[in-house]
Amino acid sequence: AAGEFDLAATESLDEALRQQEDAPRRIVRIDLSRVTFTDSSCLAILFASHHRFLQLHGLLVLTGVDECLARLLKT
Repeated sequence: AAGEFDLAATESLDEALRQQEDAPRRIVRIDLSRVTFTDSSCLAILFASHHRFLQLHGLLVLTGVDECLARLLKT
């Protein structure tokens, strides 16, 4: 992923993650090292997808997370 994860990106992010949930793999990794901004709408999608993957006995892994986003994800 690259650029801004904001309201304009929510639909495509949600669709991409739901496609991965329907795929046979159970571990999905998203590299956020080139994401410059993440707003609450995309955070909500990431959290919801994370919980759905856990229910499917899978895992959503975020890599390249900057300090600011890491603090938000810990709360």
